[in-house]
Amino acid sequence: YIWSEYLHPKEYEWVLIVAYIVVFFVSLIGNSLVCFAVWKNRHMRTVTNYFIVNLSLADVLVTIICLPASLVVDITETWFFGDTLCKIVPYLQTISVSVSVLTLSCIAQDRWYAICHPLMFKSTAKRARKSIVAIWVVSCIIMIPQAIVMECSSLLPELTNKTRLFTVCDEHWGAEIYPKVYHTGFFIVTYIAPLCLMVLAYIQICHKLWCQQIPGSTSVIQRKWRTLRCS
Repeated sequence: YIWSEYLHPKEYEWVLIVAYIVVFFVSLIGNSLVCFAVWKNRHMRTVTNYFIVNLSLADVLVTIICLPASLVVDITETWFFGDTLCKIVPYLQTISVSVSVLTLSCIAQDRWYAICHPLMFKSTAKRARKSIVAIWVVSCIIMIPQAIVMECSSLLPELTNKTRLFTVCDEHWGAEIYPKVYHTGFFIVTYIAPLCLMVLAYIQICHKLWCQQIPGSTSVIQRKWRTLRCS
């Protein structure tokens, strides 16, 4: 009964399994090829490509560590991997999210400097590597509370010593105010602030490219003046 009801995948869940497997291999192969291409070709080691490799590494981290565990939990609705992985897997998953968002913000900032203020700041590979290290350090630090509060618990405590079924990996905060404060800060740091930064940066980039006079081109006023003179 337990096997048929909780462990054996139902018909619609096989579609989910296939989707997970496809995403797993596409993500693993695609992101690995990106990293390999930049590593193998020295001329591809540009600032932007360093950040793209960092995005790929974050995706590989989620693919290898988090995706299989998520599939098992989605199918069985049970956490089978113990207390240690209950802390590690969600921690790495949130780190990957933070790394991806902060990396996209750095790419936007780099493009903004290159196009809007090319003489103010010069991007170099060394600075890009330092930025990437800072991104990982910041992400690891701000996600520490996530690892601390994750714990295994049983939905049916009377069956705790008999089976691992109905075990969940969930957050356990000491007081009600703590998750509100943490998740609000997490939302601001990993969504609101980067989104505002990227939107402002790309608006200014578009404005700069749209309004900039292309060298050698004739302005609208000059063309109108020539038309009047010729007529």
